[in-house]
Amino acid sequence: MNVVLKWEIATEVDNAGFNIWKSNGKDEEYVKVNELLIPGEGGGNWGSDYSFIDKNVVPGATYLYKLEDVEFDEESTLHGPVSATVDDNREKIERLRR
Repeated sequence: MNVVLKWEIATEVDNAGFNIWKSNGKDEEYVKVNELLIPGEGGGNWGSDYSFIDKNVVPGATYLYKLEDVEFDEESTLHGPVSATVDDNREKIERLRR
């Protein structure tokens, strides 16, 4: 099971990259998911499409994610949150087996 996060940036002036922050949705504590900064690909008045796969999820759980936009001068802006519920296919598989 995975959660695939996708985002698009219209322009990337002074963009160093991104961090992904995740909460279990039950409390307000967010933890950084990516080990290293996800590098920005633009660098000008154009943007790019990005994706990140969160493999550390539990079937049936709902998570909240925030995107941190990090500039070269180390200033950052948080965007979100957005929520994602991980499909729990075990029930569907059991019903098909019957």
